[in-house]
Amino acid sequence: MLITILGRSYDVDKYDVKSYIAFMDDLIENMHNPFIINLGGLPEYRLTSKLHHNEIYGVCDYIESFADGIEGFRNKMNHIATPDEEWNIWRNREYTSDYYVKYTLKPQIVDAAKVEFIKLRKQLQDIKDQFEAEKLKKETEKAERMKLYSIGQVYQHTNPKGGENGVDGFFDADIINNNSNESVRFIVKDIFDVGIIIFPKRFGGSEEAIDQSKWNEDEIKIRKWLYEYKVFERGIRM
Repeated sequence: MLITILGRSYDVDKYDVKSYIAFMDDLIENMHNPFIINLGGLPEYRLTSKLHHNEIYGVCDYIESFADGIEGFRNKMNHIATPDEEWNIWRNREYTSDYYVKYTLKPQIVDAAKVEFIKLRKQLQDIKDQFEAEKLKKETEKAERMKLYSIGQVYQHTNPKGGENGVDGFFDADIINNNSNESVRFIVKDIFDVGIIIFPKRFGGSEEAIDQSKWNEDEIKIRKWLYEYKVFERGIRM
C-alpha cells in the first residue's frame, strides 16, 4: 500500500506499518528528552530512545520546519531547541570547535510537533486495522471453503523428502463433497523440479489427467480445494 507520511511516499505492508507504529510510539514518548548531534559530518540525530528497523525519515525535516526562514543549521537548532552548554563544553574540550552538541527541544516545539505525530500515529493504526481486517476476511473465507470438502479414505500418503534423488510426494485419497456426500478419488503428486500435480484417479497416468477440459465441475473444484488444503508438509527440496 502506497502512503504519504510527512511529505514522503512509502510502500508499506503489514510488517512495515507495525514497525512505523513502534517508531511513532517511541518518538511521541521520548522526543522531549535530550539528543546529541554529531557535527563532524552530516548533522544527523534521532529523537527516539533507540534505533528502529523502519524509521520515518521526514521527522527531523518536520521538526526543523519550525525554523523555516532561519539560515544555518546551528541557528535553526538554537531556534527550536535549547543547547546544554555545560555538557557541550565538557564533550568538546579536546576539539578546536563543537563536534558534538546536546540539545533538548523547546516545550512549545514538542507540543506542536506532537499534534502532527499523534495524527500520523492514528493514520498508521487505521492502516494496520485495515490490514488485519483484510487478513481476517481472507481467513474466514478460507475456513468456509475448507468446509466444502473433507478427506475420506486415504490409500497412500508419502510426504516429499530430499532433492533430485529423494522421495517425491504422493497422496491418494477419497475426497468427499460435504453437501452431497459423494466422493471422488484424487491423486496429488509433489514432483521435484516440477511442483504439485493434482488429478482425478479415474484418469490413471494418462495425459488426460491434467487436461481439465475432460473433468467435471466438481473435480475442478476439488483440485482447487486440494491445492489450498496442502496435503503435504511444505518445505524447500534440496
